[in-house]
Amino acid sequence: MTKASGVDRLKAAAADAAVALVEDGMIVGLGTGSTTSIAIGILSQRVADGLRVIGIPTSEQTEREARRLRIPLSTLAQHDNIDVTLDGADEVEVATPQGPRRRGCYAKRSSPAPAST
Repeated sequence: MTKASGVDRLKAAAADAAVALVEDGMIVGLGTGSTTSIAIGILSQRVADGLRVIGIPTSEQTEREARRLRIPLSTLAQHDNIDVTLDGADEVEVATPQGPRRRGCYAKRSSPAPAST
Protein backbone atom coordinates (compact mmCIF):
# COMPACT_ATOMS: atom_id res chain seq x y z
CA MET A 1 0.00 0.00 0.00
CA THR A 2 1.37 3.39 -0.94
CA LYS A 3 1.16 6.34 1.39
CA ALA A 4 -1.27 8.13 -0.95
CA SER A 5 -3.65 5.18 -1.17
CA GLY A 6 -3.49 4.77 2.61
CA VAL A 7 -4.38 8.43 3.08
CA ASP A 8 -7.20 8.15 0.55
CA ARG A 9 -8.64 5.16 2.41
CA LEU A 10 -8.44 7.04 5.71
CA LYS A 11 -10.16 10.06 4.17
CA ALA A 12 -12.94 7.85 2.81
CA ALA A 13 -13.37 6.17 6.19
CA ALA A 14 -13.45 9.53 7.98
CA ALA A 15 -15.98 10.90 5.49
CA ASP A 16 -18.18 7.84 5.87
CA ALA A 17 -18.06 8.05 9.68
CA ALA A 18 -18.88 11.77 9.61
CA VAL A 19 -21.86 11.33 7.29
CA ALA A 20 -23.12 8.56 9.57
CA LEU A 21 -23.72 11.31 12.19
CA VAL A 22 -26.24 13.00 9.91
CA GLU A 23 -29.85 12.26 10.78
CA ASP A 24 -33.11 12.93 8.99
CA GLY A 25 -34.24 16.55 9.25
CA MET A 26 -30.84 17.98 10.16
CA ILE A 27 -29.34 21.25 9.00
CA VAL A 28 -25.84 20.28 7.84
CA GLY A 29 -22.89 22.63 7.45
CA LEU A 30 -20.85 21.68 4.38
CA GLY A 31 -17.19 22.63 4.60
CA THR A 32 -14.53 22.66 1.93
CA GLY A 33 -11.65 20.34 1.13
CA SER A 34 -10.83 16.93 -0.26
CA THR A 35 -12.25 14.85 2.59
CA THR A 36 -15.35 17.02 2.78
CA SER A 37 -15.85 16.51 -0.94
CA ILE A 38 -15.90 12.75 -0.35
CA ALA A 39 -18.41 13.26 2.46
CA ILE A 40 -20.65 15.38 0.24
CA GLY A 41 -20.69 12.55 -2.29
CA ILE A 42 -21.69 10.06 0.40
CA LEU A 43 -24.31 12.47 1.77
CA SER A 44 -25.79 12.88 -1.71
CA GLN A 45 -26.26 9.11 -1.94
CA ARG A 46 -28.15 9.16 1.37
CA VAL A 47 -30.27 12.08 0.13
CA ALA A 48 -31.07 10.14 -3.05
CA ASP A 49 -32.16 7.25 -0.79
CA GLY A 50 -34.62 9.53 1.05
CA LEU A 51 -32.65 11.29 3.79
CA ARG A 52 -34.07 14.78 4.29
CA VAL A 53 -31.41 17.39 5.10
CA ILE A 54 -30.64 20.99 4.27
CA GLY A 55 -27.03 21.87 3.56
CA ILE A 56 -25.38 25.18 4.39
CA PRO A 57 -22.25 25.46 2.21
CA THR A 58 -19.19 27.36 3.43
CA SER A 59 -17.85 28.20 -0.02
CA GLU A 60 -18.97 28.71 -3.60
CA GLN A 61 -17.05 25.57 -4.59
CA THR A 62 -18.98 23.50 -2.06
CA GLU A 63 -22.25 25.11 -3.12
CA ARG A 64 -21.64 24.15 -6.77
CA GLU A 65 -20.73 20.59 -5.82
CA ALA A 66 -23.74 20.14 -3.52
CA ARG A 67 -26.13 21.56 -6.13
CA ARG A 68 -24.66 19.27 -8.78
CA LEU A 69 -25.25 16.32 -6.43
CA ARG A 70 -28.80 17.52 -5.64
CA ILE A 71 -28.35 18.22 -1.96
CA PRO A 72 -30.97 20.80 -0.88
CA LEU A 73 -29.25 24.04 0.18
CA SER A 74 -30.05 27.11 2.19
CA THR A 75 -28.17 29.89 4.01
CA LEU A 76 -27.37 30.89 7.57
CA ALA A 77 -29.75 33.82 7.10
CA GLN A 78 -32.58 31.29 6.77
CA HIS A 79 -31.28 28.69 9.26
CA ASP A 80 -29.19 30.13 12.07
CA ASN A 81 -28.70 26.79 13.86
CA ILE A 82 -26.63 24.05 12.25
CA ASP A 83 -26.98 20.56 13.72
CA VAL A 84 -23.69 19.14 12.44
CA THR A 85 -20.94 20.42 10.17
CA LEU A 86 -18.96 18.21 7.82
CA ASP A 87 -15.58 19.85 7.67
CA GLY A 88 -11.98 18.91 8.17
CA ALA A 89 -9.16 19.94 10.39
CA ASP A 90 -5.58 19.72 9.21
CA GLU A 91 -4.43 18.70 12.64
CA VAL A 92 -5.84 18.63 16.15
CA GLU A 93 -4.35 17.88 19.50
CA VAL A 94 -5.91 14.94 21.31
CA ALA A 95 -5.42 14.35 25.02
CA THR A 96 -4.43 10.77 25.82
CA PRO A 97 -3.24 9.10 29.04
CA GLN A 98 0.26 9.26 27.56
CA GLY A 99 -0.02 13.01 26.94
CA PRO A 100 -1.19 15.15 24.03
CA ARG A 101 -0.88 13.71 20.54
CA ARG A 102 -1.45 15.34 17.19
CA ARG A 103 -3.84 13.60 14.84
CA GLY A 104 -5.91 14.41 11.81
CA CYS A 105 -9.60 14.62 12.43
CA TYR A 106 -12.71 15.05 10.38
CA ALA A 107 -16.07 15.94 11.80
CA LYS A 108 -18.08 15.82 14.97
CA ARG A 109 -21.23 17.38 16.31
CA SER A 110 -19.25 20.00 18.17
CA SER A 111 -17.77 21.50 15.03
CA PRO A 112 -15.68 24.54 14.19
CA ALA A 113 -18.64 26.19 12.49
CA PRO A 114 -19.86 29.04 14.71
CA ALA A 115 -23.54 28.29 14.15
CA SER A 116 -23.26 24.60 14.96
CA THR A 117 -24.45 23.39 18.33
